[in-house]
Amino acid sequence: MAEPTSQFGRIRLGARGPTSEGVFKVTSNGLQWKKTGGGRHVEIPSNDIDSLRWTKVGRHCQLAVKRLQNPAVAFLGFRDQDLEPISEMCTSYLTKSVTTRPMAPEGRNWGEALLDGTRLDYVSVDERIVFSVNLPDVVQAQLAGNKNDVQLEFQNDDTGGGHNLDSLCDMSIHVPPTHPGYEGQDDVSAAKAFLDTIMAKTDAGAVTSADAIVTFNEVAVSAPRGRFDVEMHASFLKLCGQSQEFRVAYSSISRLFILPKTSQPHTLVAISLDPPIRKGQTYYQHILCQFHTDEELEIEMDMSDELFESKNSQCNGKLQRKIQGPAADVFSRAVRGLAAAKISRTGNFRAADTLSLAIKCSYKADLGHLYPLERAFFYVVKPPLLITHEEIECVEFQRQGKDSLAVAKTFDFMIRTKNDQEYQFRNIQKIEWANLFEWAQAKSLRIDNISEAQEGPGGPAGIALDPDEEGSDEDEDFRMASGDDDDGEPSEDDSEDGSDVASDDLSGGDSDGGGGVSAPKPAKRKPKADKPAKAAVKEPPAKKAKKAKKDKNAPKKAMSAFMMFSNKNRESVKEKNPEATFGEMGKLIGAKWKEMSDSEKEPYNEMAAEDKVRYQEEMKAYSAKKAAAEEDDD
Repeated sequence: MAEPTSQFGRIRLGARGPTSEGVFKVTSNGLQWKKTGGGRHVEIPSNDIDSLRWTKVGRHCQLAVKRLQNPAVAFLGFRDQDLEPISEMCTSYLTKSVTTRPMAPEGRNWGEALLDGTRLDYVSVDERIVFSVNLPDVVQAQLAGNKNDVQLEFQNDDTGGGHNLDSLCDMSIHVPPTHPGYEGQDDVSAAKAFLDTIMAKTDAGAVTSADAIVTFNEVAVSAPRGRFDVEMHASFLKLCGQSQEFRVAYSSISRLFILPKTSQPHTLVAISLDPPIRKGQTYYQHILCQFHTDEELEIEMDMSDELFESKNSQCNGKLQRKIQGPAADVFSRAVRGLAAAKISRTGNFRAADTLSLAIKCSYKADLGHLYPLERAFFYVVKPPLLITHEEIECVEFQRQGKDSLAVAKTFDFMIRTKNDQEYQFRNIQKIEWANLFEWAQAKSLRIDNISEAQEGPGGPAGIALDPDEEGSDEDEDFRMASGDDDDGEPSEDDSEDGSDVASDDLSGGDSDGGGGVSAPKPAKRKPKADKPAKAAVKEPPAKKAKKAKKDKNAPKKAMSAFMMFSNKNRESVKEKNPEATFGEMGKLIGAKWKEMSDSEKEPYNEMAAEDKVRYQEEMKAYSAKKAAAEEDDD
């Protein structure tokens, strides 16, 4: 029986900085919120929920969750009619009732400051909520000059707010000396007693460099660019440079990535942020810290036993007081322990040189490297980009110069996300085509132009014969193993007896002459002596037609019998020949197909015929639906 759930879309997570929309769910295990398009993910188990409060805030409603072991969380963007189903689900699955609390429609400056866990509620005289403050957001608290006011300073970073949005920086709370809840004892004023209570709920004491838990000096940072001293405090880390300073709350750190650089003795540690930090109008979604690969460090966490136990429980016991090892590893483990963030490392992808973990390419006008990770692509350096697999709608391998006789030595790799955003990585060496193609298939990424991608960077000119025809040594599935030259034609240095010259193909082996026959070159026409030559008039080059965007709803094309055979036997051939290159694999499968009799090929022919009928039926329905939609538009 499926687990009952209740789902609500376009819900925002209450936090400082820009708010992102996501999906909110109520399940029997607790509450879940996941950012739309991937990224930040919040899970509140049922045994960590203390109370639930519903409040009308402006045009929408808010659900505040008080937790037993962690700071309170608020979810915004609900409708009035969502209260009833949420109350029923919480009562049924979480055995928690949802209480309603009205919000004061007018501003008041006198009331009661109530501490409810890690939340400070300011309640008016008629017991309506004026505002709520999440105490972990307080970075500094102190008494004012009159000794009766408590000043609270909030994180003002740098965590990027939306354009033209105001952000709360500080507030002052007046505590009467005769307040019954905080009456002073032993010469301690009521305001000081209130301040001590606030300090116990926050990490506001650690606000100076001397109070930092650990400091990394002179760290080279690529984004934002500069050299910074990285101070790690109890609730935030601080980047201190000569001319700029950034403060990043641990709650905004979503994940860490360790990325060894290609052909350089350096390692990048990428800190992914949600929301990002900003300086002026520049937003930084990722902080890139660079360390020398051979540099060794040893640090010791300067923190109390109580704080250490609290942080260690949040990161599942991965925090250590003493950490030693490579500098990049020590830094990332320190951030992981204090921020309770996960670390992602590079997987088993290797470039064509078998050593590099990334592919050299360019994005827009900047040269960088694309790291294919286990669940994402990460591009560095400018700008850093993280594209998770769950965000990707499809990928596409694009040849350069495919409409001309000459085939370029590079190709483009395009990633299209589910929200129709495209990322095009250009000038990738064609020798990387095979590894990237295999990687995309292994990760079950949908390749939009699968037929063209299987042909390889040389395109259909690389092999002109069908695998069933006489004289073909290669198979249709791996046409990129062709031995033709870069221009798609046999080399002019080929001898008459059919011997070929080694070509710059993807497999790196010798060509076998399996390509198409080149057309004879036309003879040069000599100008006539009795007529003067006319001046050549150069016509403007015709504009290249923009490639039509493929409809992702169109039916998948039918597969041939050989394609059916190739897909079924590819893994078994690879197991028997683990050292075979991509092009060699194509030759092995093609040779195996040629050796089969007609009776052995019959099952694959039947499968291809069935797939062809499937495609025709789906295409007929698709065309009818498309025509009906166009008539409606007219």
